[in-house]
Amino acid sequence: MNARKTLSIILLVAIAVFFMADQNLLPPNYQLIMEEFGISESQMGLVSSLFVATGVFITILWGFLTDVTSRKNYCS
Repeated sequence: MNARKTLSIILLVAIAVFFMADQNLLPPNYQLIMEEFGISESQMGLVSSLFVATGVFITILWGFLTDVTSRKNYCS
């Protein structure tokens, strides 16, 4: 494999790791966050919902952009 393809795979794996890591950081810390900011479970649920909704929106947008953008120039 050439260096460009290897770098692409490494970057793809790194992006996937960070994508999964940020999603798994919030739930274990719910109690601490609620105590620190003095918010209820309902408010914490709203924060979680907004977090997930933002991820959904960005994923759909990213998927659309990958469909309409030519990849010919990037994978030669």
